[in-house]
Amino acid sequence: HDWITHGENLQRDLIEIPLDDDDPARRRFRQRAMFVGRTQPDPTRRDPDEPTPVTHINEVTHWWDGSQIYGSDLQHLYRARSDPSRHLADDGSLRTLGPDDLLPDGKLEHRGQQVDCSLIGQTTLMTVEGEKDDITGIGQCEAAHRLCSSLPKRMRRHHLQPKAGHYGIFNGRKWRDKIAPVVENWIATHN
Repeated sequence: HDWITHGENLQRDLIEIPLDDDDPARRRFRQRAMFVGRTQPDPTRRDPDEPTPVTHINEVTHWWDGSQIYGSDLQHLYRARSDPSRHLADDGSLRTLGPDDLLPDGKLEHRGQQVDCSLIGQTTLMTVEGEKDDITGIGQCEAAHRLCSSLPKRMRRHHLQPKAGHYGIFNGRKWRDKIAPVVENWIATHN
């Protein structure tokens, strides 16, 4: 799939690209110019007149990430979230999904044996998600708590950070001021 999409181009105020008299496209398409829709403006930009570079929303992903494996449309995301078993090859490396990959359904196998996450019981588990994460949907990390059902509630913690996106939860001000203290406290409590 493509790495970038800015959504449907605007159909008003088209950009006109004149064609030279001898341009083969002029004769082939019987037109004197090509017309291209403008890219949608960034609706999150605070002041469109500020003297900074023009920005655009990327509706797919702006990072090289798991979407190359799992896709970035609803059909592929559903498949990834409902069928993610057998992620590991025999050598321990990650592999892509197959049609019978069913982690949430308890059908994950590794080296021919069923993996039962409910047997995990001698560790702590803390997950962190961002409320505005557009790559990892809310609940995807929290699902680990349901899979590791033998862990007592006191050994599990889920933190949903308000107003944080996918990359904002582990860097920048939100990380330093809001999330890191929660993680540090969790580690100190269970160390």
